[in-house]
Amino acid sequence: MALNMNQIGPLLINKSELIDGAPVFKGIPGSVIGLDKKGIYIKTSDSLILLTEFSDNFKPKLGNRCK
Repeated sequence: MALNMNQIGPLLINKSELIDGAPVFKGIPGSVIGLDKKGIYIKTSDSLILLTEFSDNFKPKLGNRCK
């Protein structure tokens, strides 16, 4: 799967996980809301996904957005 990141360029995603029981909060779907050693957390319309395997050259910042 490939996503286009506004400020970053194309991203190849090899593996992701849906975060069960994620808190519900207002936010922009597609926004990078967290980064840690597990991966990159992306806001969806009603939950979160965790990108665990992706392009090596992908270095997002909080607030970057997937389209």
